[in-house]
Amino acid sequence: MSLLTQESAKRGFEENVLFDEARQIRHRHRMLVLSFVAGAVVVLLVLGLVFGGTWLRSSSSVGSSRAVSSTVSRLCDSPQSAALPTSAGSAYPASTFSASAISIRLFFCSARAAAGPDVKAIALFTNHTNRTLALSQCPSSLWFLLGIQNSVTPYDPAVTTELCRPLHGGSPFLPPGQSSMTVKVMTVYQECDRGATGGLQQGVPPCTASGYLPPLPQGRYETKAFIGGLPAGTAPPNTTSLVLVSARG
Repeated sequence: MSLLTQESAKRGFEENVLFDEARQIRHRHRMLVLSFVAGAVVVLLVLGLVFGGTWLRSSSSVGSSRAVSSTVSRLCDSPQSAALPTSAGSAYPASTFSASAISIRLFFCSARAAAGPDVKAIALFTNHTNRTLALSQCPSSLWFLLGIQNSVTPYDPAVTTELCRPLHGGSPFLPPGQSSMTVKVMTVYQECDRGATGGLQQGVPPCTASGYLPPLPQGRYETKAFIGGLPAGTAPPNTTSLVLVSARG
C-alpha cells in the first residue's frame, strides 16, 4: 500500500472516530435535556398536586363557611323559629355513637344587645353519620339549655333528669347532615328576691317593681350550654361572646 493511501485511510479512520464521538456527545446532550424536562415535569406535577389540593381544600372551606354564614343570616332574618324534627321513622340513640358523631356551632344574631329582652341565637348541628340519631328523651326545653355568663354573673340553671322521661315525648332527632335550631337566650338573672321574708337573699338581686327578673348588668358575656343525650366525649359547642348594654342606652 502506498504512503498516500495509508495517510488517506488514517484520516478516514480519524474522521469516523470524531464523527462517532460527536454523535455520542449529541446523544448525551439530548438525554440530559430529556432528563431535565422529565424532572421539571415531575416537579410541576408534584407542586400542582400539593398546591392544587391546598387550593381545593381552601375553596371547599371557603364554600362551607359561606354556606354556614348564609344559613345563619337566613335564620336570623326569619320571623319564625327553626326547630329540630321530633319524629323519625327509624332512629338510633345518639349516646351509643362515638364522640365524633355530632358537632355543634353557636351563633348570636347580633354581637350587642340590650339587657332584659331575650336574644336570638342559632345552633347548627352536624350529624356526621349516615343514620338518624335520637338525642334525648327530654323535650326541647330541657335537653338544650343555653345561657350567658361572665366572671361576676355565672350561668347555672337547675337541671333535673326527673323530667326527662319518654312519656313527655318531643324527643329531638338529628338526620344525617346539618340541622338548625333557633334558641332564645335570656339576658336577665335566673332568680330574684321578692322580699317576702323581709330581707334579701345573699347574692340574689331584688325583683323589679313589677315582680319580674331584673336585667343582667352591662358588660361582655360568653355562652354556656347544657346539652343532653349526646355521645360521651362530644366536644362542647364553641363559646361565643355577647355584649349587653343598658336598655335605656
